[in-house]
Amino acid sequence: MNSDKIDLNLKVFKKFEGLSFLQIANEVGLNPALISPKTSVVTVLNKLLLHAGLDKKQAAEKCKPMQLSIKTVKLNEGGQSKESMSFEQVDFLKVSEESWETSYLRKKFEETFFLFFVFQYKKHPNQTSILYFRGVKLWEMPENVLEREVRHMWNLTHRILNEGVQLEEKLHGKKMVTKNNLPGIKDNPVVHLRPKANDGNDKVQLPGGKFITKQAYWINASYVAHIVKDLPPLKTSSFQFYYTNHEKSKEFIKIKAMLLKEVYTIKEFLEIAGKNQIYINELDITTVNLHEIGFNIEPGVIVSKNIESLNEYLMEKIFKENYFVVPDLPVFQLDQVKRKINNLENAYQLIDVGEDIYLTNKNLSKGGLDKGTLEGYKQAVIEFIGLQRFFTLDYLTENGFSHEMDEYGFEPIFYESILKGQGHLKSIKIADATVFIRSYEGLTIGSFVNFVLEEKQSMSVEEFIVGARKRSGVRLSYKNAISVIKNSNYFYSEELEKVFRDKDFYYREIFN
Repeated sequence: MNSDKIDLNLKVFKKFEGLSFLQIANEVGLNPALISPKTSVVTVLNKLLLHAGLDKKQAAEKCKPMQLSIKTVKLNEGGQSKESMSFEQVDFLKVSEESWETSYLRKKFEETFFLFFVFQYKKHPNQTSILYFRGVKLWEMPENVLEREVRHMWNLTHRILNEGVQLEEKLHGKKMVTKNNLPGIKDNPVVHLRPKANDGNDKVQLPGGKFITKQAYWINASYVAHIVKDLPPLKTSSFQFYYTNHEKSKEFIKIKAMLLKEVYTIKEFLEIAGKNQIYINELDITTVNLHEIGFNIEPGVIVSKNIESLNEYLMEKIFKENYFVVPDLPVFQLDQVKRKINNLENAYQLIDVGEDIYLTNKNLSKGGLDKGTLEGYKQAVIEFIGLQRFFTLDYLTENGFSHEMDEYGFEPIFYESILKGQGHLKSIKIADATVFIRSYEGLTIGSFVNFVLEEKQSMSVEEFIVGARKRSGVRLSYKNAISVIKNSNYFYSEELEKVFRDKDFYYREIFN
Protein backbone atom coordinates (compact mmCIF):
# COMPACT_ATOMS: atom_id res chain seq x y z
CA MET A 1 0.00 0.00 0.00
CA ASN A 2 1.48 3.34 -1.08
CA SER A 3 1.54 6.22 1.42
CA ASP A 4 0.64 8.65 -1.39
CA LYS A 5 -2.85 7.10 -1.49
CA ILE A 6 -3.56 7.83 2.19
CA ASP A 7 -5.58 10.98 2.86
CA LEU A 8 -4.98 12.13 6.43
CA ASN A 9 -5.80 15.79 5.72
CA LEU A 10 -2.34 16.93 6.79
CA LYS A 11 -3.07 20.40 5.38
CA VAL A 12 -4.57 21.34 8.77
CA PHE A 13 -1.01 21.64 10.09
CA LYS A 14 0.04 24.17 7.43
CA LYS A 15 -1.00 27.12 9.58
CA PHE A 16 1.46 26.02 12.29
CA GLU A 17 4.47 25.86 9.97
CA GLY A 18 7.03 28.50 10.89
CA LEU A 19 5.66 28.96 14.43
CA SER A 20 8.03 28.48 17.32
CA PHE A 21 7.62 25.63 19.77
CA LEU A 22 6.68 28.15 22.48
CA GLN A 23 4.11 29.81 20.24
CA ILE A 24 2.49 26.46 19.49
CA ALA A 25 2.49 25.49 23.19
CA ASN A 26 0.78 28.77 24.00
CA GLU A 27 -1.68 28.26 21.13
CA VAL A 28 -2.77 24.83 22.43
CA GLY A 29 -2.93 25.95 26.08
CA LEU A 30 0.26 24.49 27.56
CA ASN A 31 2.90 25.98 29.83
CA PRO A 32 6.29 24.78 28.48
CA ALA A 33 7.94 25.50 31.83
CA LEU A 34 6.00 22.61 33.38
CA ILE A 35 6.89 20.01 30.74
CA SER A 36 9.80 17.59 31.00
CA PRO A 37 12.57 18.41 28.51
CA LYS A 38 12.57 14.75 27.40
CA THR A 39 8.86 14.71 26.58
CA SER A 40 8.07 18.35 25.85
CA VAL A 41 7.80 18.02 22.05
CA VAL A 42 5.67 14.88 22.35
CA THR A 43 3.39 16.54 24.92
CA VAL A 44 2.90 19.61 22.75
CA LEU A 45 2.41 17.42 19.67
CA ASN A 46 -0.41 15.46 21.33
CA LYS A 47 -2.14 18.73 22.20
CA LEU A 48 -1.51 19.99 18.67
CA LEU A 49 -3.17 16.91 17.17
CA LEU A 50 -6.28 17.52 19.29
CA HIS A 51 -6.24 21.23 18.49
CA ALA A 52 -5.99 20.57 14.74
CA GLY A 53 -8.73 17.95 14.87
CA LEU A 54 -6.59 14.96 13.80
CA ASP A 55 -8.00 11.97 15.66
CA LYS A 56 -5.34 9.27 16.09
CA LYS A 57 -7.86 6.42 15.91
CA GLN A 58 -9.50 7.77 12.76
CA ALA A 59 -6.08 8.32 11.18
CA ALA A 60 -5.08 4.75 12.05
CA GLU A 61 -8.30 3.45 10.48
CA LYS A 62 -7.50 5.25 7.20
CA CYS A 63 -4.11 3.52 7.10
CA LYS A 64 -5.42 -0.02 7.53
CA PRO A 65 -4.31 -2.72 6.94
CA MET A 66 -1.06 -0.86 7.70
CA GLN A 67 -0.20 0.41 11.17
CA LEU A 68 0.37 4.12 11.87
CA SER A 69 3.29 5.31 13.99
CA ILE A 70 3.49 9.03 14.85
CA LYS A 71 7.02 10.33 15.53
CA THR A 72 8.68 13.69 16.15
CA VAL A 73 11.93 14.80 14.51
CA LYS A 74 14.17 17.62 15.73
CA LEU A 75 16.65 19.04 13.23
CA ASN A 76 19.54 21.40 13.89
CA GLU A 77 20.05 24.70 12.06
CA GLY A 78 21.69 22.88 9.13
CA GLY A 79 18.82 20.43 8.68
CA GLN A 80 20.56 17.44 10.26
CA SER A 81 18.69 15.35 12.83
CA LYS A 82 19.86 16.08 16.35
CA GLU A 83 19.35 12.48 17.41
CA SER A 84 18.61 8.98 16.17
CA MET A 85 15.04 7.73 16.45
CA SER A 86 14.05 4.69 18.50
CA PHE A 87 11.20 2.67 17.07
CA GLU A 88 11.09 -0.77 18.68
CA GLN A 89 12.30 -2.58 21.82
CA VAL A 90 14.44 -5.62 21.00
CA ASP A 91 13.25 -9.04 22.17
CA PHE A 92 16.60 -10.84 21.96
CA LEU A 93 15.20 -14.29 22.66
CA LYS A 94 12.71 -14.00 19.80
CA VAL A 95 15.33 -12.60 17.41
CA SER A 96 17.65 -15.52 18.14
CA GLU A 97 14.93 -18.03 17.18
CA GLU A 98 13.29 -16.38 14.14
CA SER A 99 14.37 -16.06 10.51
CA TRP A 100 14.55 -12.77 8.57
CA GLU A 101 11.53 -13.71 6.45
CA THR A 102 9.37 -14.22 9.54
CA SER A 103 11.09 -11.64 11.75
CA TYR A 104 9.17 -9.08 13.76
CA LEU A 105 11.46 -6.29 12.52
CA ARG A 106 10.75 -7.02 8.84
CA LYS A 107 7.03 -7.22 9.53
CA LYS A 108 7.19 -3.94 11.48
CA PHE A 109 8.55 -1.99 8.51
CA GLU A 110 6.45 -3.79 5.92
CA GLU A 111 3.24 -2.97 7.79
CA THR A 112 3.87 0.53 9.19
CA PHE A 113 3.40 4.07 7.93
CA PHE A 114 5.41 6.65 9.87
CA LEU A 115 3.94 10.11 10.29
CA PHE A 116 6.80 12.52 11.04
CA PHE A 117 6.22 15.90 12.69
CA VAL A 118 9.39 17.85 11.98
CA PHE A 119 10.78 20.67 14.16
CA GLN A 120 13.93 22.63 13.34
CA TYR A 121 16.15 25.01 15.26
CA LYS A 122 16.97 28.47 13.93
CA LYS A 123 19.62 30.77 15.36
CA HIS A 124 18.70 34.43 15.68
CA PRO A 125 20.89 37.58 15.73
CA ASN A 126 21.09 37.50 19.54
CA GLN A 127 22.52 33.94 19.26
CA THR A 128 19.31 32.45 20.71
CA SER A 129 18.50 29.11 19.06
CA ILE A 130 14.73 28.66 18.77
CA LEU A 131 12.81 25.51 17.85
CA TYR A 132 10.21 25.93 15.06
CA PHE A 133 7.69 23.64 13.39
CA ARG A 134 8.84 22.88 9.84
CA GLY A 135 6.17 20.46 8.60
CA VAL A 136 4.74 16.97 8.51
CA LYS A 137 5.49 13.94 6.30
CA LEU A 138 3.96 10.47 5.85
CA TRP A 139 6.64 7.86 5.05
CA GLU A 140 7.15 4.13 4.59
CA MET A 141 10.42 2.23 4.46
CA PRO A 142 11.52 1.62 0.81
CA GLU A 143 11.60 -2.10 0.04
CA ASN A 144 15.18 -1.99 -1.31
CA VAL A 145 16.44 -0.37 1.91
CA LEU A 146 14.52 -2.87 4.04
CA GLU A 147 15.92 -5.87 2.17
CA ARG A 148 19.46 -4.51 2.05
CA GLU A 149 20.58 -2.30 4.97
CA VAL A 150 17.94 -3.29 7.54
CA ARG A 151 18.29 -6.98 6.71
CA HIS A 152 22.08 -6.74 7.03
CA MET A 153 21.73 -5.26 10.54
CA TRP A 154 19.22 -7.98 11.52
CA ASN A 155 21.46 -10.77 10.17
CA LEU A 156 24.42 -9.44 12.12
CA THR A 157 22.34 -9.18 15.32
CA HIS A 158 20.97 -12.71 14.81
CA ARG A 159 24.47 -14.15 14.34
CA ILE A 160 25.94 -12.37 17.37
CA LEU A 161 23.05 -13.51 19.58
CA ASN A 162 23.52 -17.14 18.60
CA GLU A 163 27.30 -17.00 18.93
CA GLY A 164 27.04 -15.20 22.28
CA VAL A 165 27.00 -11.45 22.97
CA GLN A 166 30.30 -10.17 24.33
CA LEU A 167 29.82 -7.97 27.41
CA GLU A 168 32.79 -6.01 28.74
CA GLU A 169 33.02 -3.60 31.67
CA LYS A 170 34.93 -0.43 30.73
CA LEU A 171 35.70 2.82 32.51
CA HIS A 172 33.93 5.71 30.77
CA GLY A 173 35.14 8.89 32.49
CA LYS A 174 34.52 8.19 36.19
CA LYS A 175 31.81 5.65 35.50
CA MET A 176 31.95 1.95 34.68
CA VAL A 177 29.80 1.02 31.67
CA THR A 178 29.08 -2.30 29.99
CA LYS A 179 30.10 -2.43 26.33
CA ASN A 180 28.73 -5.01 23.87
CA ASN A 181 29.41 -6.12 20.29
CA LEU A 182 25.87 -5.67 18.93
CA PRO A 183 25.55 -3.59 15.69
CA GLY A 184 26.17 0.08 16.46
CA ILE A 185 25.60 3.27 14.49
CA LYS A 186 28.95 2.89 12.65
CA ASP A 187 28.01 -0.57 11.39
CA ASN A 188 25.02 0.43 9.25
CA PRO A 189 23.94 3.62 7.40
CA VAL A 190 20.23 3.18 8.24
CA VAL A 191 19.60 1.35 11.54
CA HIS A 192 21.44 0.22 14.64
CA LEU A 193 20.97 -1.06 18.20
CA ARG A 194 21.67 0.80 21.38
CA PRO A 195 20.36 0.98 24.98
CA LYS A 196 16.94 2.36 25.80
CA ALA A 197 16.12 1.78 29.46
CA ASN A 198 15.07 3.54 32.64
CA ASP A 199 18.59 3.08 34.05
CA GLY A 200 21.44 0.57 34.13
CA ASN A 201 19.39 -1.81 36.25
CA ASP A 202 16.57 -2.02 33.70
CA LYS A 203 17.67 -5.21 31.94
CA VAL A 204 16.47 -8.10 29.77
CA GLN A 205 17.78 -11.59 29.30
CA LEU A 206 19.98 -12.74 26.43
CA PRO A 207 20.07 -16.25 24.96
CA GLY A 208 22.36 -18.14 27.29
CA GLY A 209 21.06 -16.51 30.47
CA LYS A 210 23.12 -13.30 30.70
CA PHE A 211 21.37 -9.96 31.27
CA ILE A 212 21.87 -6.79 29.25
CA THR A 213 20.49 -3.26 29.60
CA LYS A 214 17.30 -3.03 27.54
CA GLN A 215 18.07 -2.19 23.91
CA ALA A 216 16.00 -0.76 21.06
CA TYR A 217 16.28 -0.52 17.30
CA TRP A 218 17.14 3.02 16.19
CA ILE A 219 16.97 4.75 12.82
CA ASN A 220 20.27 6.58 12.38
CA ALA A 221 20.14 10.37 12.75
CA SER A 222 21.64 10.81 9.28
CA TYR A 223 18.93 8.64 7.71
CA VAL A 224 16.19 10.49 9.59
CA ALA A 225 17.48 13.72 8.04
CA HIS A 226 17.49 12.00 4.62
CA ILE A 227 13.82 10.97 5.05
CA VAL A 228 12.56 14.53 5.69
CA LYS A 229 14.99 16.48 3.49
CA ASP A 230 12.35 17.07 0.78
CA LEU A 231 10.13 19.11 3.12
CA PRO A 232 10.00 22.81 2.17
CA PRO A 233 12.76 24.85 3.86
CA LEU A 234 11.93 26.38 7.23
CA LYS A 235 10.41 29.85 6.92
CA THR A 236 9.63 31.96 9.95
CA SER A 237 7.52 35.03 9.32
CA SER A 238 8.66 36.86 12.46
CA PHE A 239 10.72 36.55 15.59
CA GLN A 240 7.66 35.95 17.79
CA PHE A 241 9.06 33.17 19.89
CA TYR A 242 8.71 34.60 23.37
CA TYR A 243 6.20 32.85 25.59
CA THR A 244 4.05 35.65 26.96
CA ASN A 245 2.81 35.44 30.51
CA HIS A 246 1.25 38.17 32.60
CA GLU A 247 3.24 38.13 35.81
CA LYS A 248 1.12 38.09 38.94
CA SER A 249 3.64 38.93 41.61
CA LYS A 250 1.03 40.06 44.14
CA GLU A 251 -0.94 36.82 43.76
CA PHE A 252 2.19 34.71 44.24
CA ILE A 253 3.18 36.72 47.32
CA LYS A 254 -0.28 35.93 48.78
CA ILE A 255 0.24 32.18 48.39
CA LYS A 256 3.77 32.18 49.80
CA ALA A 257 2.66 31.99 53.45
CA MET A 258 0.51 28.93 52.67
CA LEU A 259 3.36 26.85 51.22
CA LEU A 260 4.64 24.87 54.19
CA LYS A 261 6.00 21.80 52.38
CA GLU A 262 9.13 21.36 50.28
CA VAL A 263 7.42 19.88 47.21
CA TYR A 264 4.01 20.43 45.60
CA THR A 265 2.44 18.95 42.51
CA ILE A 266 1.08 21.50 40.02
CA LYS A 267 -2.47 20.37 40.75
CA GLU A 268 -1.91 20.71 44.49
CA PHE A 269 -0.43 24.19 44.08
CA LEU A 270 -3.38 25.40 41.99
CA GLU A 271 -5.89 23.87 44.44
CA ILE A 272 -4.34 25.86 47.30
CA ALA A 273 -4.64 29.01 45.21
CA GLY A 274 -8.26 28.26 44.27
CA LYS A 275 -9.39 27.53 47.81
CA ASN A 276 -7.95 30.83 48.98
CA GLN A 277 -9.31 32.90 46.08
CA ILE A 278 -5.83 33.59 44.73
CA TYR A 279 -6.05 34.11 40.99
CA ILE A 280 -3.30 31.94 39.54
CA ASN A 281 -3.64 29.49 36.65
CA GLU A 282 -1.23 27.00 35.11
CA LEU A 283 0.10 29.49 32.56
CA ASP A 284 1.09 31.87 35.37
CA ILE A 285 3.54 29.36 36.87
CA THR A 286 6.88 30.64 35.60
CA THR A 287 10.44 30.58 36.87
CA VAL A 288 10.28 34.34 37.54
CA ASN A 289 7.08 34.22 39.59
CA LEU A 290 8.18 31.21 41.64
CA HIS A 291 11.67 32.58 42.23
CA GLU A 292 10.20 35.50 44.18
CA ILE A 293 8.54 33.15 46.70
CA GLY A 294 11.48 30.76 47.11
CA PHE A 295 10.51 27.92 44.76
CA ASN A 296 11.76 26.39 41.51
CA ILE A 297 10.02 24.52 38.70
CA GLU A 298 10.70 20.91 37.80
CA PRO A 299 8.54 18.85 35.43
CA GLY A 300 5.25 18.19 37.20
CA VAL A 301 6.31 19.73 40.50
CA ILE A 302 7.22 22.93 42.33
CA VAL A 303 10.25 22.50 44.58
CA SER A 304 11.51 24.66 47.45
CA LYS A 305 14.89 26.34 46.98
CA ASN A 306 15.88 24.77 50.32
CA ILE A 307 16.45 21.46 48.54
CA GLU A 308 18.53 20.81 45.46
CA SER A 309 15.95 18.87 43.45
CA LEU A 310 12.98 16.53 43.53
CA ASN A 311 15.40 13.59 43.27
CA GLU A 312 17.28 14.75 46.38
CA TYR A 313 13.96 15.09 48.23
CA LEU A 314 12.85 11.59 47.23
CA MET A 315 16.15 9.89 48.10
CA GLU A 316 16.21 11.57 51.52
CA LYS A 317 12.62 10.50 52.25
CA ILE A 318 13.05 6.95 50.98
CA PHE A 319 16.36 6.08 52.63
CA LYS A 320 16.00 8.01 55.88
CA GLU A 321 15.01 4.92 57.87
CA ASN A 322 15.45 1.15 57.64
CA TYR A 323 11.89 0.93 56.32
CA PHE A 324 10.18 3.22 53.84
CA VAL A 325 6.41 3.70 54.07
CA VAL A 326 5.02 5.50 51.02
CA PRO A 327 3.59 8.79 52.40
CA ASP A 328 0.03 9.83 51.68
CA LEU A 329 1.22 12.87 49.72
CA PRO A 330 0.21 13.91 46.18
CA VAL A 331 3.81 13.93 44.96
CA PHE A 332 4.09 10.19 45.64
CA GLN A 333 1.12 9.56 43.35
CA LEU A 334 2.93 11.02 40.33
CA ASP A 335 3.91 8.51 37.64
CA GLN A 336 7.49 9.78 37.62
CA VAL A 337 7.82 9.10 41.37
CA LYS A 338 6.26 5.65 41.04
CA ARG A 339 8.78 4.89 38.30
CA LYS A 340 11.58 6.04 40.60
CA ILE A 341 10.45 3.62 43.31
CA ASN A 342 10.11 0.83 40.75
CA ASN A 343 13.65 1.46 39.48
CA LEU A 344 14.96 1.28 43.05
CA GLU A 345 13.17 -2.05 43.42
CA ASN A 346 14.81 -3.35 40.24
CA ALA A 347 18.17 -2.32 41.67
CA TYR A 348 17.34 -4.20 44.92
CA GLN A 349 17.70 -0.98 46.89
CA LEU A 350 14.10 -1.39 48.01
CA ILE A 351 12.29 -4.65 48.77
CA ASP A 352 8.49 -4.61 48.81
CA VAL A 353 7.15 -6.11 52.03
CA GLY A 354 3.51 -5.21 51.44
CA GLU A 355 0.96 -2.40 51.82
CA ASP A 356 3.25 0.33 50.44
CA ILE A 357 6.03 -0.60 52.86
CA TYR A 358 9.58 -1.25 51.65
CA LEU A 359 12.68 -2.61 53.30
CA THR A 360 15.63 -0.36 52.37
CA ASN A 361 19.11 -1.55 51.46
CA LYS A 362 20.27 0.16 54.67
CA ASN A 363 18.41 -2.54 56.59
CA LEU A 364 19.48 -5.28 54.20
CA SER A 365 23.17 -4.46 54.59
CA LYS A 366 22.81 -4.70 58.37
CA GLY A 367 21.67 -8.28 57.90
CA GLY A 368 24.58 -9.08 55.63
CA LEU A 369 22.49 -9.11 52.44
CA ASP A 370 23.72 -7.37 49.31
CA LYS A 371 22.53 -7.06 45.72
CA GLY A 372 24.65 -10.02 44.66
CA THR A 373 22.96 -12.33 47.17
CA LEU A 374 19.48 -11.21 46.10
CA GLU A 375 20.29 -11.65 42.42
CA GLY A 376 21.82 -15.03 43.24
CA TYR A 377 18.58 -16.16 44.88
CA LYS A 378 16.52 -15.21 41.86
CA GLN A 379 18.94 -16.84 39.42
CA ALA A 380 18.91 -20.04 41.51
CA VAL A 381 15.10 -20.10 41.31
CA ILE A 382 15.19 -19.56 37.52
CA GLU A 383 17.66 -22.42 37.04
CA PHE A 384 15.64 -24.71 39.31
CA ILE A 385 12.26 -24.03 37.72
CA GLY A 386 13.10 -23.91 33.99
CA LEU A 387 10.85 -22.46 31.28
CA GLN A 388 7.06 -22.25 31.01
CA ARG A 389 6.20 -23.58 34.49
CA PHE A 390 3.86 -21.77 36.86
CA PHE A 391 5.05 -21.94 40.46
CA THR A 392 4.60 -20.46 43.92
CA LEU A 393 6.99 -20.25 46.85
CA ASP A 394 5.21 -23.29 48.29
CA TYR A 395 5.93 -25.23 45.09
CA LEU A 396 9.64 -24.42 45.39
CA THR A 397 9.83 -25.65 49.00
CA GLU A 398 7.75 -28.77 48.37
CA ASN A 399 9.90 -29.75 45.39
CA GLY A 400 13.24 -29.51 47.13
CA PHE A 401 14.48 -25.98 46.30
CA SER A 402 16.76 -24.44 48.92
CA HIS A 403 18.98 -21.37 49.12
CA GLU A 404 21.07 -19.62 51.78
CA MET A 405 18.49 -16.82 51.90
CA ASP A 406 15.89 -19.23 53.28
CA GLU A 407 17.73 -19.06 56.60
CA TYR A 408 16.80 -15.39 57.06
CA GLY A 409 13.17 -16.36 57.59
CA PHE A 410 11.59 -13.32 55.93
CA GLU A 411 7.88 -13.22 55.19
CA PRO A 412 6.85 -14.69 51.77
CA ILE A 413 6.21 -11.23 50.31
CA PHE A 414 9.93 -10.44 50.72
CA TYR A 415 10.99 -13.37 48.53
CA GLU A 416 8.17 -12.64 46.08
CA SER A 417 9.39 -9.07 45.75
CA ILE A 418 12.87 -10.29 44.78
CA LEU A 419 11.41 -12.61 42.14
CA LYS A 420 9.37 -9.72 40.70
CA GLY A 421 12.55 -7.77 39.87
CA GLN A 422 14.18 -7.44 36.45
CA GLY A 423 14.21 -10.41 34.08
CA HIS A 424 11.71 -12.72 32.46
CA LEU A 425 9.98 -14.02 35.59
CA LYS A 426 6.42 -12.76 35.37
CA SER A 427 3.79 -12.90 38.07
CA ILE A 428 0.03 -13.01 38.31
CA LYS A 429 -2.46 -13.22 41.18
CA ILE A 430 -4.47 -16.48 41.22
CA ALA A 431 -7.01 -16.31 44.04
CA ASP A 432 -4.81 -15.06 46.92
CA ALA A 433 -1.56 -16.56 45.64
CA THR A 434 1.24 -14.85 43.73
CA VAL A 435 2.14 -17.22 40.89
CA PHE A 436 5.32 -16.89 38.83
CA ILE A 437 6.42 -18.22 35.45
CA ARG A 438 9.56 -17.81 33.39
CA SER A 439 8.02 -16.84 30.08
CA TYR A 440 8.60 -14.46 27.18
CA GLU A 441 4.93 -14.31 26.23
CA GLY A 442 2.08 -12.27 27.70
CA LEU A 443 0.67 -13.64 30.94
CA THR A 444 -3.07 -14.21 31.44
CA ILE A 445 -5.43 -16.26 33.59
CA GLY A 446 -6.04 -18.30 30.44
CA SER A 447 -2.38 -19.32 30.20
CA PHE A 448 -2.56 -20.61 33.78
CA VAL A 449 -5.71 -22.62 33.02
CA ASN A 450 -3.99 -24.04 29.93
CA PHE A 451 -0.99 -25.03 32.07
CA VAL A 452 -3.19 -26.90 34.55
CA LEU A 453 -5.13 -28.66 31.78
CA GLU A 454 -1.86 -29.91 30.23
CA GLU A 455 -2.92 -31.81 27.08
CA LYS A 456 -6.40 -32.67 28.33
CA GLN A 457 -9.45 -31.38 26.46
CA SER A 458 -11.61 -31.18 29.61
CA MET A 459 -11.32 -31.48 33.35
CA SER A 460 -13.71 -31.49 36.31
CA VAL A 461 -13.44 -28.75 38.90
CA GLU A 462 -12.06 -31.24 41.44
CA GLU A 463 -9.41 -32.39 38.96
CA PHE A 464 -8.57 -28.76 38.19
CA ILE A 465 -8.05 -28.01 41.92
CA VAL A 466 -5.77 -31.05 42.30
CA GLY A 467 -3.88 -30.18 39.10
CA ALA A 468 -3.32 -26.56 40.17
CA ARG A 469 -2.00 -27.68 43.55
CA LYS A 470 0.25 -30.40 42.16
CA ARG A 471 1.60 -28.56 39.12
CA SER A 472 2.07 -25.04 40.53
CA GLY A 473 1.53 -25.05 44.30
CA VAL A 474 -1.65 -22.93 44.01
CA ARG A 475 -4.30 -23.86 46.57
CA LEU A 476 -7.81 -23.19 45.23
CA SER A 477 -11.17 -23.51 46.90
CA TYR A 478 -14.00 -24.88 44.78
CA LYS A 479 -15.44 -21.37 44.43
CA ASN A 480 -12.07 -19.86 43.51
CA ALA A 481 -11.40 -22.58 40.93
CA ILE A 482 -14.68 -21.81 39.14
CA SER A 483 -13.90 -18.09 39.26
CA VAL A 484 -10.44 -18.65 37.72
CA ILE A 485 -11.91 -20.80 34.93
CA LYS A 486 -14.68 -18.30 34.16
CA ASN A 487 -12.14 -15.46 33.96
CA SER A 488 -10.22 -17.32 31.26
CA ASN A 489 -11.12 -17.89 27.63
CA TYR A 490 -12.06 -21.51 28.33
CA PHE A 491 -15.62 -22.86 28.44
CA TYR A 492 -17.16 -23.82 31.77
CA SER A 493 -20.25 -26.03 32.03
CA GLU A 494 -22.36 -25.35 35.13
CA GLU A 495 -24.30 -28.59 34.59
CA LEU A 496 -21.24 -30.85 34.27
CA GLU A 497 -19.04 -28.75 36.59
CA LYS A 498 -16.21 -29.10 34.10
CA VAL A 499 -13.87 -26.87 32.12
CA PHE A 500 -13.47 -27.44 28.36
CA ARG A 501 -10.95 -26.05 25.93
CA ASP A 502 -13.84 -24.68 23.90
CA LYS A 503 -17.55 -25.27 23.19
CA ASP A 504 -16.79 -27.81 20.46
CA PHE A 505 -15.22 -30.18 22.99
CA TYR A 506 -18.20 -29.59 25.30
CA TYR A 507 -20.67 -30.55 22.56
CA ARG A 508 -18.61 -33.58 21.57
CA GLU A 509 -18.68 -34.82 25.16
CA ILE A 510 -22.40 -34.34 25.82
CA PHE A 511 -23.37 -35.82 22.44
CA ASN A 512 -20.60 -38.43 22.59
